[in-house]
Amino acid sequence: MTMPDELNPSRELITEFLRGEVDPEREPEIFEDDILLLAVERLDEADPDWILGQLSNRAWPVHLRAQILSLMVRHYPQGHAILGREAPELPGSPQDF
Repeated sequence: MTMPDELNPSRELITEFLRGEVDPEREPEIFEDDILLLAVERLDEADPDWILGQLSNRAWPVHLRAQILSLMVRHYPQGHAILGREAPELPGSPQDF
């Protein structure tokens, strides 16, 4: 079982991404080494309420939230339903899989 404090670095990285502070041009290693992907996977499994809450948070740009959603597996259908209400044109409906 993952301890909550162990999840903080993943939360911080995702929050920085959603704020636009982390992108492939400024920090390519985060994307090339799948660090963001691993952070999303960790929270998708260990703290889905937090990551789904971020997808619901309209303070973050929808295109960045959609990028986080694209990395989710376990709770992708719930995340797609959340973003789909805001962005009906969002591709990747769970029925497509």
